[in-house]
Amino acid sequence: MYKTEQEINEQHIALLQTKTWFAQNRSSLAAFFAANPSQRFVILGSGSGYMLAKSAAAAFSLQNGSVGYAVSGGDFMLDPEKYRDLCSDAIVIALSRSGLTTEMVRSVDYIKKHFATKVLAVTAKEGSNLNHLADYVVCLPWAYDYSVCQTRTVTNLYAAILYLAAIRFEKDSLWADLCSVIDANQAFRQGIAPVTDILASLDFSDVVVLADGPVAGIGEEAALAFTEISKISGKQFNVLDFRHGPIVLCSKKTLVLALLRSGENFYQKEMVRDLKARGCILCVAAQDPSQYSDVYQIVLPPVKNHAANGIAFINLAQLIALKKALNTGINPDIPAGLDAYISLKEPAMQA
Repeated sequence: MYKTEQEINEQHIALLQTKTWFAQNRSSLAAFFAANPSQRFVILGSGSGYMLAKSAAAAFSLQNGSVGYAVSGGDFMLDPEKYRDLCSDAIVIALSRSGLTTEMVRSVDYIKKHFATKVLAVTAKEGSNLNHLADYVVCLPWAYDYSVCQTRTVTNLYAAILYLAAIRFEKDSLWADLCSVIDANQAFRQGIAPVTDILASLDFSDVVVLADGPVAGIGEEAALAFTEISKISGKQFNVLDFRHGPIVLCSKKTLVLALLRSGENFYQKEMVRDLKARGCILCVAAQDPSQYSDVYQIVLPPVKNHAANGIAFINLAQLIALKKALNTGINPDIPAGLDAYISLKEPAMQA
């Protein structure tokens, strides 16, 4: 079994450990936020971490007047002073699988040396450089992916983001939804196996992921899973925004994965109608997908907070991408030109 395959198939084990960790450290995290009551959050990430940062920024911006900003670690590293005012009186949340990525380490090091800003790091590697720099560390080593492509790690870091939001803003319903989705994770992935088998067997040459709000960022990661694992171009758009230009490239060889929310159905049904008219391969993931006829359907766990089902949605994409790779003879553990994390050289000293 490939490492990527094992990490995807066993991620429910890691999620349960993450759930337990947050339950055990809920009071400690609440105390950290109480001691640092900022309503401004700057979320740093590189690569997959930056995609997750977008989810975090959305999740933290939808709570009690707070605001979240997603910033690329590379952007910050190149011109940190540009972000001085943004980081002033904020909490910086740094997301990284390894805690070793150069852009992230140098950015947080600069923040600690030059800004009066608290840093909360979320990583999956113990003893990392980032962990040593942070004021508070959420370290989830059981979620660390040893394969190059992140799967289990991004799922758990996404869960961690939402647990942090639930704690900071005392959102018991979000906490309950996260616990419920995690408890059901293994059964969910087993239940969707027949549909993912069919979708992976179909002839498609590109993938479009449609998702809104806090799930948009993890939706980008869902699209990236196809690019990295099965070598098929994947892109993410907001659900209704896809009409505004990109839909012209949607064809019979496009797989569209659409995460639709409960409640509103008129505009979403109209969007599904337009997608079907393009002749694409369409899979709708929703709590009540039966209202969308003549499409592949994925029934998501029942939740009040749409963001919680980002966990199930990323699993859907990961499974299809993995099975597509295996069907076409691609080794998912060896994506050409990629490394698990980026370590940049020091700049040459001027004479």
